[in-house]
Amino acid sequence: DVAICLYLGIVKGRGNGIFDRESEITREEAAVMLTNLAKYLGLNTDADEVKLNDKSKVSEWAIDSVNFVLENKFMQGVGNDMFSPKSNITREQTYIILYRILNKTEFYSLFDKASEAWGWFYVDTMPLKESPGLPIVGIETESGICFEVDYEGIETLEDLENYLKTIFSDEKVAGMLKTGRYFDVDGKLCAVAASRGTNHYYGKITDVTKNNINATKIKYIVYVEKRDHNFEVEGYEEFTFVTEKIGDFWVFSEFPAWW
Repeated sequence: DVAICLYLGIVKGRGNGIFDRESEITREEAAVMLTNLAKYLGLNTDADEVKLNDKSKVSEWAIDSVNFVLENKFMQGVGNDMFSPKSNITREQTYIILYRILNKTEFYSLFDKASEAWGWFYVDTMPLKESPGLPIVGIETESGICFEVDYEGIETLEDLENYLKTIFSDEKVAGMLKTGRYFDVDGKLCAVAASRGTNHYYGKITDVTKNNINATKIKYIVYVEKRDHNFEVEGYEEFTFVTEKIGDFWVFSEFPAWW
């Protein structure tokens, strides 16, 4: 519905109160609309500058969007590092682009939660309770010093386990909890503080391909930047994630974290 798209800021018309619904859409206009849609869906639309031999032909108001759709492979050039911003886009091309965006959004909606939760066990620790301006105070136990967790909605180990089961398969959750990083002290979730940092030789996700295995199982092929010792992109590595529908939730049964 045009009115909804206008309200959400996905499309903005030609200006002066004119929408011009009968006119064709250029590739740079499509790039802007798709970027606005991505923003609405919660995707990060920041992008590096992409090399284009016809960059001078891209309107100033569209250049950031063109960089975004090209870097994320939602749209492709027309060859020879050309984007052809003033050319019209076909209906078929529009469907393909929307499919790519929706696939990536679907993956990220679960991946973002999963990467945060995975990090609680293998990279850092859940947020710890503290008082403004004061150091975090530990709790002495037989196993040593631990710290009370401060995460909305997760107050006990059972809460943590239930939350994890909305993201990961039972098998993966059991493996995470076996690390012993979290436990209850006097009815409160506490943690052994630890941090190892991340792998800086991998960059950002550049593409996501979805393959429906069956009605309750999906495989995502994810391509990630691989960096050299100068942190320059030297190639891409492929990772396979699998989600399965268990009860009311789609959860990761395969989660090959690289960071």
